[in-house]
Amino acid sequence: MNVDTHEITVDEEPITLSATEFRLLEVLLERKDRLVTRELLLREVWNIDFDSETSVLDTYISTCDERSTTTASPRSRP
Repeated sequence: MNVDTHEITVDEEPITLSATEFRLLEVLLERKDRLVTRELLLREVWNIDFDSETSVLDTYISTCDERSTTTASPRSRP
């Protein structure tokens, strides 16, 4: 992940992400060794207070996961 150029690669293949998807991944990677709560992600990425009824986070996580596994080579897929 290159924060300056907003480029992401998986197995040396580029992945195209929206600005929000990129920010979500950035926040997760900044805290890779710590627990990251829904509340923190909603606040840091979307600038909203926690709302237990929102599914926006679930949608973005799913989209990012699909893109990374689609781009990754078969040997690196889970």
